[in-house]
Formats: sequence, C-alpha cells, structure tokens
Amino acid sequence: MAVVSAKPIFMNFRNTLFLITLFVSVIVSGSLLAGDLTPWEAKWHDGEVVTIKGKVIEFRESSGEAFLNMGQRHPKEIFTIFCAPKTKISRKVLSRFEGKTISVTGKINVYQGRPKITLTSLDQISRK
Repeated sequence: MAVVSAKPIFMNFRNTLFLITLFVSVIVSGSLLAGDLTPWEAKWHDGEVVTIKGKVIEFRESSGEAFLNMGQRHPKEIFTIFCAPKTKISRKVLSRFEGKTISVTGKINVYQGRPKITLTSLDQISRK
C-alpha cells in the first residue's frame, strides 16, 4: 500500500493561492494606478481608448488635414493628433495648442509605425 503525502497537495494549493492573489493584486493595482500615458507609451496601446498627455511640439496643416505632433516635429513625431478635412474643428483653435501641454482621449491607431488619435471633437482635448 502506497502512502501519499499531503505535503505536495498543500504546496500546490498554497502556490495556486499565492498566484491567484498575485494576479488579482496586479490587476487591481494596475487599474488604480492607470493614468495618462506619455506620447512614447502610445505605440504599445494600438486599438485601445486611452488618454495621452504631452506637450504639443508642432501644429501643421497639409491638404486640409491638421496635425498636432508631440515628442518631435514632423517627420520624426512620436505621437500625432490627427484632424481630417471633413471635421468641423477650427484650425485656428487647434493651432493655439502648439507649445502647450494637453491631454487627448481617443482610440490609438498606429499608422505607418506611428501612433495617432483621430480627433472628432474638441471635447477630446483638455489643457493641463
């Protein structure tokens, strides 16, 4: 008759309980600590709705499109807030954000290797 030790079962239960506790702690602390992302962190959040906080280095227009670039000037921008020509947002208002620290909330889309948020409303932007 084989004797089965209770120790491995206890150790497995204890390890499992530890891992579950650790997992729950990471999830809870992550959601409590979640805040604005930097322009440099945006590329890791493709497809997510997030808030990016940073200084607008450059406002520029091209073919009716407007761009607020963070991190660096075009063509080396780190993050872009894009405003399509059909959007009824004043380009004059957008140009006033140049040199200012702002937060923008929206869905990240990585385009040609660079993260961007497409602006559909000025309500997506707040001055910090």
